[in-house]
Amino acid sequence: MKIKAGLAYLYDRPTVLTAERGHERIYSAQSYKRIRELPDVPALLSEATQLAAVFPLCWKIVDDRPVLVALRSLLPEGMGHYADDRAQLPLLVQTYPFVVPDPHSIEQQQLVVDQTIPDKPSDLGAPIILDNGRMSRGALFRARLALHVAQTFPATEDLSCELHQSDFLEPWPLRFDLGDHRHAVREDLYVIDAKKLNDPRLFRIVARHGVEAGLFLGLHRLSLFRASALLQLAKTAHARSGETETLAL
Repeated sequence: MKIKAGLAYLYDRPTVLTAERGHERIYSAQSYKRIRELPDVPALLSEATQLAAVFPLCWKIVDDRPVLVALRSLLPEGMGHYADDRAQLPLLVQTYPFVVPDPHSIEQQQLVVDQTIPDKPSDLGAPIILDNGRMSRGALFRARLALHVAQTFPATEDLSCELHQSDFLEPWPLRFDLGDHRHAVREDLYVIDAKKLNDPRLFRIVARHGVEAGLFLGLHRLSLFRASALLQLAKTAHARSGETETLAL
C-alpha cells in the first residue's frame, strides 16, 4: 500500500491484516515506543478546537509538502509531553496501530496494521479478531477512526498546501534555555505570518475552504501560546533526567 504523504513517519512496518495475524492483540497508543517518542503528530482541521487547547498547531515540511501537526514536545524522542489522556490525543494517535488507509486499501476493504511490538503495554490489550471471527470492539473503533481520518485528511492537506504555495507560512524557530547549558530547539516548524493576517488573499483562501478553515485560523494563532506549557514540561523532564544521572553516579 502507499502511505499518504506526510504520514509515513508515523509507521514502522505497515502490513495488510490477514487471518493469521488476526489473533494479535492491540494496546493503548502509549504502549508503543514509536508513538511515545513522537514529538509531533499530524493533525486535522476537524479536531483543531480540541487540540488547540493543549498543543501548538503549526506546520512542518515532510516530503516537500506542508503537514499540519500538533506539537507534543519540545524535546527529541517525545520526552516531556502530556500524559496519555484520550481527550488530548490527536486522532492519528488514537487510530494506532491501525494505519490510515489509502484509496486502494479502502476499495479492496483491506485493513492495514503497523507491525510493531508494544514495549510497555499499559493494559491487557484486545485481539484484533475474536474467536467468533468478528473484530473486537477496540479494533473496530480504531479501524473506523482510521477510515474517517483518510476521508477527512485531504481537506487539511489542501488548505495547508494553498497557504504554503501562496507564501503565507513563515518559519517559527523555537529555542529555549532549560538550564545547565541545555536548550530545547526546533527549527523545522512554520506558522502563518502574522503580518499577512489582513491580506485579502488570505480571506479568499478561507472562503474557498469554508467555515472550518476560518475557525482554524483563529485557533492556530491562539494555540501557539501553548508552547509555554510545553516549555515547563521540557524543564521538568530535563530536571528529572538530571536527577537520574546523579543517582546513577
